[in-house]
Amino acid sequence: LISAVIFSTASYGQIAIAPKTPNSSVLGVADEVNILGALHAIRRELCSITTTDYIRAPSVVDLMAFLRGQHHGRSIYLVLDNASYQRCKLVARAAKRYHINLVYLPPYSPNLNLIERFWKYMKATLLDKCLG
Repeated sequence: LISAVIFSTASYGQIAIAPKTPNSSVLGVADEVNILGALHAIRRELCSITTTDYIRAPSVVDLMAFLRGQHHGRSIYLVLDNASYQRCKLVARAAKRYHINLVYLPPYSPNLNLIERFWKYMKATLLDKCLG
């Protein structure tokens, strides 16, 4: 029985969620969503927070609150890259409040972050469906 839950975390960036229309904006830009995801290292389950705004520290805090709610009484390790919004005091205080252990990857090491592989697959799949 595994007593700890390990999540790999990263944001995906923007994904268009609606086709461009003449009335969508002055510049004709489609609506977009930003995703902050956490991939369970064993089960490969994805938990995510989405926003039409930028991913910032409050999004990380929201994700931690969600993960704690899903995994009562279990140790949680959250693997993060070195984005400034993940290394701030707000995130550190929330991690302490939610009893989540933060593990930071070395700088410039996306290959060590499991969720980056998922994002690569998702991007390829979306592009294939949209263009193919």
